Amino acid sequence: QALVAQTREALEGWTPDGKVLYGSSIRSTLPDGQLFTVDPATLARTPIPLSQAAEGCFDPSGTLYFTRQRDQGSHTKRYQGGTAQNLWRFADGDAEAAPLTGDYAGTSKSPMPWQGRLYFLSDRDGTMKEYKVTTPNASLRSVCVGPDGDLWFTENFANKIGRMAPD
Repeated sequence: QALVAQTREALEGWTPDGKVLYGSSIRSTLPDGQLFTVDPATLARTPIPLSQAAEGCFDPSGTLYFTRQRDQGSHTKRYQGGTAQNLWRFADGDAEAAPLTGDYAGTSKSPMPWQGRLYFLSDRDGTMKEYKVTTPNASLRSVCVGPDGDLWFTENFANKIGRMAPD
């Protein structure tokens, strides 16, 4: 209840150091969400220094994965447009966030790092499915569909070629 205000707020998860991560538009005059942390012991709130950030989660190293837009709510299949969610990453010390799925105009959302991989939902093959990126430092560009149905892409930050398959 300490997080509830007269805005649309969403509990997102935890930081690696045990703070609560949540999204809110409480400090925005625009319909832009922002991510905050709150210390459960002191209730001190700290904004994550990003504009337009929602659906965030941290990996164990402290890298934040997030979408810039909240769920646009229409549930339109294969929606492409200005409010489509795309994944971004932001690590401590980065000058700015880097897009992970900016090559695709449709929806990529619900990031979840797990055991060195980043899982997320996307409708890039026509239906919403779970995908995984083999390296969390991937920048999904130059995506193509292979004969096996998997998506192949370059991992620019890792200098590798990556593959993701619907699970």
